[in-house]
Amino acid sequence: MEWAARKGHREVVKTLIENKADVNVGRPDGVTALNIAAQEGHTEVVRVLLSNSADVNASKYTDGVSPLFMAALKGHTEVVKLLLENNADVNASAHTGATPLYIASQNGHIEVMKLLLDNNADVNTSRHTDGATVPRLCILLLRKDMQM
Repeated sequence: MEWAARKGHREVVKTLIENKADVNVGRPDGVTALNIAAQEGHTEVVRVLLSNSADVNASKYTDGVSPLFMAALKGHTEVVKLLLENNADVNASAHTGATPLYIASQNGHIEVMKLLLDNNADVNTSRHTDGATVPRLCILLLRKDMQM
């Protein structure tokens, strides 16, 4: 199912599910088909997986990254919206403490940031590695842009 999710093959994913494939089975590092579909921006595959009880908050064991985090990282607005509609934890953080809001702001994904903020993302959560917060990150990015 992992490869079908990566390639966006919705019908293949549906066929696997119809034949009793477990949508929550993952690789040894905990990555599931939902993680991959969210990362790749395959909204329809994400929809199929969620409608078949995929764990919306499944995170990788190695770094704690969730489907919402990956969609926010890549700027996949429609996937972020769908995950939030299915009760994704808007403040779930990776092992570093970075949240979906932090990673979206770091990558300049304004529409994703708005969605996350509209769903009560905590703007003051800080990364464990350096204490950086979203406002601090935005100031640093603005300063960098002004110097260019």
